[in-house]
Formats: sequence, structure tokens, C-alpha cells
Amino acid sequence: MVEIPSLIRYYLEWLVTVRDRSDGEWHRGYDAMPSPPMHDVLSDAWFGSKDFLNALREELRQVPFVPKPTNAGGSIAFLSPSRGRFLPKPFAREFEDPDTRPDVLFGDRVVDAHVLGARASQCLQRLQLVHPMRGIYSS
Repeated sequence: MVEIPSLIRYYLEWLVTVRDRSDGEWHRGYDAMPSPPMHDVLSDAWFGSKDFLNALREELRQVPFVPKPTNAGGSIAFLSPSRGRFLPKPFAREFEDPDTRPDVLFGDRVVDAHVLGARASQCLQRLQLVHPMRGIYSS
């Protein structure tokens, strides 16, 4: 089980390479990110352990797999989790349409939470890798 964080990293590195060769549903692969462990399921205990969370955090910190909003040409780029920032929810809803170009207003570190999906977003927040944006062009 100690190799699971590395396997998740390898999978995410692969996932972003197939985005152009898939049927447009490649982003569903983010659902492979670990969900919060269920306390009443014995096998989930390890996935909530500090050892697992620390190992996964270290594996994913610098890997560019977090999607940015689609650019004007329709292509998608990726950030490492340590660089990405989530827009506050009210803004995120308003900027879900790629034509709104949130990167123009908020900078190039904005995460496309819609493409990333709720499960992966929650996982990255639980790992304390991606944070909410605190101000325009914040670090």
C-alpha cells in the first residue's frame, strides 16, 4: 500500500497526456483521486493516515496535472498543485464558461474546478496543496 501515492502520481501524469486522444471525457479520470475516508470502513483507515496523506502530498506537490481554464485557442494547460488557486465559489460559478477567460482578470494560476471535479478538488484541499485565491493575482 505504500506505493499507492506514487501510482496515483503516475496515473495523473498519464491522464493529462491523453486529453487530446480521448473522447472528451478524459477529465473523469480525476475521480481516481482518493475521497475522504469513511470512518466505519476498516480499509479506509490507512487512506486517512498521516503517512498516506504526507506521502501523497509529496508525490503530487510539483506535478502539473491541475487544469487551468481553457485558453482562447481552446487548449488546456496544467499547473502543479502548489501553484494553483481556486476562485471563491461565487466567482467560480460566474467564470465556468471558458469564454469568460478568468485568467485575464485573476491571473494564470486559476484552477478550472469544474474540469477538476469535486472529488479531486476536495482531495487537493485536504492535502493542503491548492488554496483559495485571496486577492487578484495573489500568490
